[in-house]
Amino acid sequence: MKRIFILTILCSLISISFAQWTQKGLDIDGEEAQGFSGRSISMSDNGNTIAIGAPYNDGAATNAGHVRVYEWSGTSWTQKGADIDGEAAEDISGWSVSINGDGSTVAIGAEGNDGTANNAGHVRVYDWSGTAWTQKGNDIDGEAAFDFSSRSISISSDGNTLAIGAPGNDNAATWAGNVRIFEWSGTAWTQKGASISGEAANDQSGHSVSISSDGNTIAIGAPYNDGSASNSGHVRVYQWSGTSWTQQGSDINGESTNDQSGSSVSISADGNTVAIGAPFNGGGGAESGHTRVYRWNGSGWTQKGSDINGEAANDQSGYAVSISADGNTMIIGAPNNSGIGTDAGHARIYQWDGASWNQAGTDIDGEDTNDQSGYAVSVNSYGNTVATGAIYNDGGGTWSGHVRVYQILGVDIEEDNLHQKISIYSNPSDGIISIDL
Repeated sequence: MKRIFILTILCSLISISFAQWTQKGLDIDGEEAQGFSGRSISMSDNGNTIAIGAPYNDGAATNAGHVRVYEWSGTSWTQKGADIDGEAAEDISGWSVSINGDGSTVAIGAEGNDGTANNAGHVRVYDWSGTAWTQKGNDIDGEAAFDFSSRSISISSDGNTLAIGAPGNDNAATWAGNVRIFEWSGTAWTQKGASISGEAANDQSGHSVSISSDGNTIAIGAPYNDGSASNSGHVRVYQWSGTSWTQQGSDINGESTNDQSGSSVSISADGNTVAIGAPFNGGGGAESGHTRVYRWNGSGWTQKGSDINGEAANDQSGYAVSISADGNTMIIGAPNNSGIGTDAGHARIYQWDGASWNQAGTDIDGEDTNDQSGYAVSVNSYGNTVATGAIYNDGGGTWSGHVRVYQILGVDIEEDNLHQKISIYSNPSDGIISIDL
């Protein structure tokens, strides 16, 4: 009897590893044809609030772009507040988006904005007032023409620290790129420390950025860096010392020529685990792509598990990555996967078992040919809810784009209980076991 009892408990404890993903609510379709909704997505900690960028939406002006925020009602996704429209034509607002932990603050990138100069780019931050989205502080404008500031953005859990990538910035060298971090003073956004410039010309540092929960650790991708080989790419991690940003450990270099490692990057809540996408790596076939995860051991970055290779040639797996708060659950987008149709795309979720990365559930495939599902992905902090963007989906019109949200079937994880330690004793058992939660 005691063996059956113990087996039942153990099965329930490991059920998450074998759970399937089921769609949560209906598709969230883009508003209009060629809006490319789902180009960027970001979820709150609990996965019940999601921000979606449609950078080519024409609501305010041609290609001004917009962001919509949706909230889970318990049965469906309902829009929270009005559309947050771009400022002017060709702003492509919503190219990037990042939402804070409780879903009350959202940062929106418009890399085509001309506020400072042509295509300098800018970021606007909005707070939820209880009835509407209101801008928090002034625009954070790019420094110079063609900086494309806000190509990538990432906001801290409290919504008061913001990292902005500008891959076209020339401060260090032509297209070396840079990242600036801003902090909310209570009345305005002020730069925190000096700009973090790319290493060399054409690195495009800042193409991807990801900030830790407290805003004191940041990972920066430079996919065209030549540290290992031409366009192999690299990621650098920086930590706030109290007065400046200092590099933590050595560069995390891509494996081979043209890997473009650092095209996507995602850091855990504590800043000690980082996932890096290299969508043009050939480990699983030409341009199959791969993702590598690294863990900080106190003195350097060491790879956590083996490479996670794309399924087939041309998948471009790792084009988008997102990791959970504890760094143990990860979603990887492969927008050119052709599993159910040419370039339908897919996403895969992986979980760390203490020794290796294992796929959790089956592939989340795009709906139709050429959807490019997995172009953008997001996992919530608890690792039980994921979202995928398919920018070429035609549900709301040709290339209107859509987002689908999935949750683990039959597993309900409450945030207050997720990280509780589970202890089972005694061992060996005398017929009575105790479980501490």
